[in-house]
Amino acid sequence: MKGLRGVSLVPAVALVAVVAQALLAGAATLSRRAAEHELERESGVTASYTAQLSHGVQGQAAAAVAGPHAELLPSADVAGTLRVLQNLGDQCKVTLASVKAAPSTTPGRQSFAITGRGSPTDLCTLFAAIERHERLMVIEAGKVSPGTGDEVSFEIALSTHHAGGVR
Repeated sequence: MKGLRGVSLVPAVALVAVVAQALLAGAATLSRRAAEHELERESGVTASYTAQLSHGVQGQAAAAVAGPHAELLPSADVAGTLRVLQNLGDQCKVTLASVKAAPSTTPGRQSFAITGRGSPTDLCTLFAAIERHERLMVIEAGKVSPGTGDEVSFEIALSTHHAGGVR
């Protein structure tokens, strides 16, 4: 089969197909390399976070045992607890997005819901500071999830305990 200038059409089409395949193979190789690089980078970030969390928890465990003994307050002091939590967050370089007191129905107990963000190490420092504080505060539940950049987001349920009745 001859084209307009006497060139066979089949070899020309085959040549175009081979060139297209070569270009697509090159694009696939570049895309694969980019994906492998991204996977390697994310694996490194995950390993770094794991090491920071492990180091922070182990480093704070001994300090938590040596911390001061908590004392019961005579009554619920919601405003005072909110101030203490904000100060601890500031000292530990953790951003507290929300600190809310929940209505309490249990005598001698006041619940709080806290959300925020910070680096894994700073978050571990905050948790240890809460547990060691002279005001009796207990972290009852928590959730940590990936945040932006080098930070993680968290939600914790915390309670304070006091000698008084229902708040």
